[in-house]
Amino acid sequence: MYNLNDPGLWSFLSSLLLTVLVAPFALSMIPDWRFSSGKMVRILLLAETVFILEALLLLSFFGPTQPAIYLVGIIPPLTAITLLIYCNSLKDGRLVFLLITILLNTSICDLLTTAFLPRNGPAWLLLFIVISLTDYVIVYRYCRKPLHRMLESNNLKWGRITIFPLSLCISLVSYELHSMSIMGKRTAFIPTFCLCITCILIYISLYYMQQTLLSHARIEQYNAALQSAVHFLHAQNNSTLQSEEKVRIYRHDTRHYLRLLQGRLEQHDIPASLELLKKLTEMNDTTILSPHITTYTGHVMLDTVLNQSRELAAGCQVDFQIRLSLDFPEQLPVDEIELAVVLSNALENAIYAAAEAEGDATHPNTVCIQNYPCRQNLFLVISNTLHHPVVLNAETGLPVSASLTESQNHGLGTLSMYQFAQKYGGTLDCNVKDNLFFLRLLL
Repeated sequence: MYNLNDPGLWSFLSSLLLTVLVAPFALSMIPDWRFSSGKMVRILLLAETVFILEALLLLSFFGPTQPAIYLVGIIPPLTAITLLIYCNSLKDGRLVFLLITILLNTSICDLLTTAFLPRNGPAWLLLFIVISLTDYVIVYRYCRKPLHRMLESNNLKWGRITIFPLSLCISLVSYELHSMSIMGKRTAFIPTFCLCITCILIYISLYYMQQTLLSHARIEQYNAALQSAVHFLHAQNNSTLQSEEKVRIYRHDTRHYLRLLQGRLEQHDIPASLELLKKLTEMNDTTILSPHITTYTGHVMLDTVLNQSRELAAGCQVDFQIRLSLDFPEQLPVDEIELAVVLSNALENAIYAAAEAEGDATHPNTVCIQNYPCRQNLFLVISNTLHHPVVLNAETGLPVSASLTESQNHGLGTLSMYQFAQKYGGTLDCNVKDNLFFLRLLL
């Protein structure tokens, strides 16, 4: 039997308790588990048992001595880290960041508890449990989603970002060890409290810095996609104009060839007539006959997009309806090229979504774009037939993917539409009604 008044025993139990409490908290902070929830619970129970067995073995070999206290602060945590790596789908620098974040949070709880009570009795254990559980509830409720948003980005230099929480964690542990050696198992309350608050504020600043960098990266992606789409629209528009010019020349020259052919036939000059027919055939084969370009809005880029979408819908066997009123604004409230890119993205998504639906002669797969009078604003509504249920993001109102590690359903196209609306102070939202998906854009 061990002496319950032995401070070494309580220090030993304190070190073990850190791992026992942190393990379930760490697993709850994982963005994506490799296994089902039921299997994760069984793994956690097995891990807790292993932690206790490791502690009992150390206690039986060394007793409540200083070596045992050090080893119980090393071996069970290493087992917990191995478990976390095994159950985590993250295998890059983000995993290191997650581990250090959890360690930093645990160090703050440990340091705050030690500021109230010395770490050598049951009172410290009880207070640590209360502070830790309170902290875990707050972190899980308010900080888990922001942490996951940080971990969504895999194109940042996570090795450099990890330096911040690692430095904070080393500072906390060093301060605690130094203070305890001077003050006898306790730390000064006011410096401890200020240091913990400073660590939290620095970590919040790190989060907003990372989100700012991520926002700039998305803006660069949006600008690159916009430039690419603009070049494509210009190329398509120039190609259409060149094709129409060739058609006009062809029609003009055809009249002269037909007059010559008529004259040769009246003279019964069969060889010359055949030669003229041969040249007419060659002209017809080499001339690109483009489809008629319909004017819907009076804006070249917008009409180009609508005509392209009409052709795409026809190829996908989708009924494409354009219900734009004659009073479509002559002066657009936004840049025409950017609006054309947004419409191209939206209509392409709608056509492909409608093409996947199961339509019939009575209820064909349809895509419809229409505008509504709204003073000086532009109000567009795009609707399409649905194939499967759509989950809408509560923040953006746009379709989202169900998995954290996956991108949004429409990828960069949907993101560019949302950023476009934000840029011009407009609104972009979606809803589903009667197996139809509606996208509304107000500018």
